[in-house]
Amino acid sequence: MRSVGALGNLILDAEGGNAVTPKQLLSFRSTLESLLDAATRETFERRQSLEAEPSADAFDRVGLDIDRDLAVADLSRNSQLIRQVRAALARMEEGVFGTCQACGETIPIKRLKAVPCTPFCIRCQEAADRGMANAA
Repeated sequence: MRSVGALGNLILDAEGGNAVTPKQLLSFRSTLESLLDAATRETFERRQSLEAEPSADAFDRVGLDIDRDLAVADLSRNSQLIRQVRAALARMEEGVFGTCQACGETIPIKRLKAVPCTPFCIRCQEAADRGMANAA
């Protein structure tokens, strides 16, 4: 049985899991906000770099096309990261940060430290990854 603190975070987990403490929640919030700021800033800078540049010859255009493709891939990764971080911050507000969105179990602190925006425990993440691999 879990109890919820004033900040909406898990304080106790009578089933023996390691729930998020108020101090850890503040630390995770700070980490997530820093990730969000960095990803947002990088996305803005990348978008500016995509502005069309006139090119004198075909070799320059090929190089610019490659750079543009890499920038678009970076933008896609950053957009995904921004969505994941915003979702994690929303889970904090809802009081469910640190709870697996698939099985409802507590996500171990070690996993949250490694991947602070994760919505899944390792078991459910592996299952999701296998499902995506099978779909491909």
